Amino acid sequence: MILCLLRISDADIAQLIGASVGAGAFINMAEAAQASREGYTEALKQMEAMGLRQAPEVDMTFDAYPFDDIFDVDKMWHGLYFLLTGTECGGDAPANYLLSTPNVRGEGVGHVSARAISTVRTKELSDYLGDLDRLALLTRFDGVQMTALDIYPGIWDEDPEELKEGLGHAFDALKAYCRKCADHGLGMLSFIA
Repeated sequence: MILCLLRISDADIAQLIGASVGAGAFINMAEAAQASREGYTEALKQMEAMGLRQAPEVDMTFDAYPFDDIFDVDKMWHGLYFLLTGTECGGDAPANYLLSTPNVRGEGVGHVSARAISTVRTKELSDYLGDLDRLALLTRFDGVQMTALDIYPGIWDEDPEELKEGLGHAFDALKAYCRKCADHGLGMLSFIA
């Protein structure tokens, strides 16, 4: 399970919320565009032909975006979420926005429904992360509590210094991605692949 974030406009969020299909197609388009800047339609067809993902038929058009990269820090995401919130899936805003914003209904994306983080909330989260000191955040590491809370992927009894290094890199990546989205006036789609 990997938490992913993908840039999205409020207009596209509004389109996807309540749609019977759409979030999967939106993510497929971004993945295909990331894989092939020359034309995501051709890349999507190739993905479908290889059986990698079936793109649903969607009668929607989406905004054009200045970038298509998708944030993920592999399996460090849940440990990072714990450091930010002190919980396994709750916590206070804005740190909890990664898992506690409105679902985008429709077809499932990965393990759970995608969640929409509006442009306002993305800016709030970006500002919050910008004010956090990496070293101070890493002092929140508590392998015993993380194991007790079943923080994924269950590696928190391993070398704490190596884990903190991985979590520090994850924090830096999250901070940079949120800032990039906020600087472009975009929100984010959160999903667990």
